[in-house]
Amino acid sequence: MSNSDNTKKHLESVANETLETFEAIETEASSKLPKRLTSSEGVLINVNPVTSPEPIKNLSKIQNANRTSLLSLQQEPAIARIVAVREDGERCVYFICREIPVTLPGGNVELASYRSPVGRLASLPIGDEVELPNGEFLEVEERAMLRPIRDRGKWDSKNSVLEGETYGPLTVTSLRTLIERIAPDEFDEQAGIDEQLLEKLLEEERESVNIIEGIRRVVLTQMELRDQPILDKFQDKIFRLPLDSRILLLGPPGSGKTTTLIRRLGQKLDLEFLSEEEQFLVKNHKGPNVTSHEESRMMFTPTSLLQQYVKESFSRERVPASDYHVRTWNDYRLEVARNKFGLLTTSTKQSGFIRQDSVKYFGDEALGNLTAWFDDFEVWQQSAYVKRLQNAAKELVSIGEGRIAELGKA
Repeated sequence: MSNSDNTKKHLESVANETLETFEAIETEASSKLPKRLTSSEGVLINVNPVTSPEPIKNLSKIQNANRTSLLSLQQEPAIARIVAVREDGERCVYFICREIPVTLPGGNVELASYRSPVGRLASLPIGDEVELPNGEFLEVEERAMLRPIRDRGKWDSKNSVLEGETYGPLTVTSLRTLIERIAPDEFDEQAGIDEQLLEKLLEEERESVNIIEGIRRVVLTQMELRDQPILDKFQDKIFRLPLDSRILLLGPPGSGKTTTLIRRLGQKLDLEFLSEEEQFLVKNHKGPNVTSHEESRMMFTPTSLLQQYVKESFSRERVPASDYHVRTWNDYRLEVARNKFGLLTTSTKQSGFIRQDSVKYFGDEALGNLTAWFDDFEVWQQSAYVKRLQNAAKELVSIGEGRIAELGKA
């Protein structure tokens, strides 16, 4: 593969800026990590028997969230680098973080959480634009998808995908290798012409292997749900829909339905990035058996194995995922039938139905053509519903006529 000298120099500049920013984010996050407090330190609120402990709980929750975010930034400083252009033509560089970012001294680059409105830039193709809550428009000029890794004491990004208006997409196997390439004037002056030529050829070969045209897919080395820090344009739109939206996601296995759902839950549980309307819904949610906003969610998986994979994916997004939050439908329906509705027999309750998983409730014809079976049922259900409405309307008319007749006699 051959790249123009200008593109090579630009990629090296991007790699150098990216790795320096990784180092700066890690250093700043480390400096802000709070030290372990003793029992007598850090007490901001005096508690007495008539004082609610809620402020203490909220303070502790905030402190734990900040600590978790800083620890995450130490391990994964950023997941994308975006060059955007403002309406006045000014170019700005954003590094998008999975967690709430720190503030870097100097101000050469800006940091933003992927969950924030600015974070949508990372999901848009070159040339698309996003409108921020303040009415400002930003257009994507360059985009780099990053996979940070600490290798032998130095930051690197493996299999990064870089693209701009005049190049790409390119997969760079290692940003560190890109900036540590041997320049021609660095060859040993004492070496012979043949040795210098060999070194140059080896350097060109290493460069061609490091920079690959197109997008190189990462090979999975273990059974797990693929980590997708940045969603595509359409997944991201679903991810940011309002809190009270009802969504149906359809797609084949591996199309990103579960990933989109997990990312959406993480964003909606992070109150800092909710709109004013969404925060109002959270604070004023009322109803029977209302739980807190953080607990009012449940996800179903078809198997216990997928349940474990999903819980690991939730963990990567710093979203609590207990056995209550992620369940198999089989376990949940058993609990509801036994403990909520009392339909099944138990060791202490002899009346009710006996669960028999081996019983076949549907015939081969229905199982072999589920779509047609469902359509027939839907037609019958709608017909029966309309018929009930008509009968009810006739009954109301009959009652009304009878009532009028009684009033006439009176």
